[in-house]
Amino acid sequence: FRQPADPSFMGPLGGAPRRTTRGPLTFWDSSAVASLSIGDAHGAATREIYARDRRTTHWWATPVECASAIERRRRETRDAVVAEECWNRLRSFFETSVEIQSDEEVAARAIRLLSRQRLRAADALQLAAAHAWSGGEPRGKTFVCLDKNLRESAISEGFNVAP
Repeated sequence: FRQPADPSFMGPLGGAPRRTTRGPLTFWDSSAVASLSIGDAHGAATREIYARDRRTTHWWATPVECASAIERRRRETRDAVVAEECWNRLRSFFETSVEIQSDEEVAARAIRLLSRQRLRAADALQLAAAHAWSGGEPRGKTFVCLDKNLRESAISEGFNVAP
């Protein structure tokens, strides 16, 4: 198991994200990426979505949130083999996913979202990043998320939500 101090531990996460020839079809919240990586109770649903189309996008802090979930899982199970499998699934996801950077526009939208949605700061930033990805036109765009409040907020902002 390669520790996070090893710069190669996440492969393409250390550099610029790879781009696909066509734009990503789905925005993945950290809860969904973590579920896909860990294979929890929602893992089958997230695997099905991912199997249909691997052209994904995510917010720049998603790798950190997913690393936290994997390491928490490792501590709970005390199983390095399971943790390495989770890391491998996470690396695979990020090999082709497009990353949305946080910038002033994303931060300003997140602040606006906090005034009208019941969200925590990181969830507001996730949804603001999804807005940036959608070009401000969320209708018809899919937001993959497992968090109840964030799902409700994404729906009210006009996104299709899966699973």
